[in-house]
Amino acid sequence: MATFAHHLWTDGRSGRLGQLVGDIVLAELENRFGPVSRRKGTIFQTASELLIGRLCATDRYLVYPEIHWSTFDPGQERQLRAHPELADRKFYYLFITGRPHDRAIVYWLIPARVLITGIAELRPRRDGAINVRIREDRDKSILNGADVTRYCHRIDLNAAQQAEIETTESLSIEDPTQSRFVSLKAQNKKTSPQTNSAVLPGAYTPLAQASTVVIGRDGTLLLPAGLRRQFSLAEGTRAIAYHDGQRIILQPVRPQEYRTARGAIKGTGAFKALIEERKREREL
Repeated sequence: MATFAHHLWTDGRSGRLGQLVGDIVLAELENRFGPVSRRKGTIFQTASELLIGRLCATDRYLVYPEIHWSTFDPGQERQLRAHPELADRKFYYLFITGRPHDRAIVYWLIPARVLITGIAELRPRRDGAINVRIREDRDKSILNGADVTRYCHRIDLNAAQQAEIETTESLSIEDPTQSRFVSLKAQNKKTSPQTNSAVLPGAYTPLAQASTVVIGRDGTLLLPAGLRRQFSLAEGTRAIAYHDGQRIILQPVRPQEYRTARGAIKGTGAFKALIEERKREREL
């Protein structure tokens, strides 16, 4: 099985599923570059390369044609280059997406200079970080408008790897009303076979009052001003949309809900990017 005997992708925010996916990719890169070691967080190094990693443990929560979403801070690279022992190393950004339904993992190993040039016109967030979105367009990988197909690699999972990933994913949704974990596959049997449904805490709480909303062009929703004020919803607020078989539920993801959200989809990596973004905003 192409994973490390000693796990390298140990970042807790990635969850167990993310750690599995990350280790499989690092094992392949070790075959290419030689021994890989963890420097800090999701930054790894070989004898001649430095890899700055970002990971989506599963693409089940991405909306196609988006096939990767993460953030990175250009300032991190500048800080790393200041270390004398790294002066001669080649810097790469490593973006990873798990694709369990395809029995595969896709990753993009992009030279730092290529990425920085490609996102030069993008406006960073207030904390200096930049959103990275990769979408699929006619079999090409498009990162924020730039074609990065040549840097895309695919790992086809063997039977043992797929079984381990499926087992980890199936135990990753926590049910707060019953035992600690409930199977994802069991939850999906209760809902549409084409939709993954995550049961978040409070999902079955009866509504105290209802408001009418209108579905506009391209599925846009206009929420009543009263609801926006009540829940402090501003432009750019992120939310998770899911259903319980009869209702569509929209749940904002805010700092005070981090722990709840983590418990609800613990280990899938589904909230990794959202949690990281909200944490940065809270620290400003």
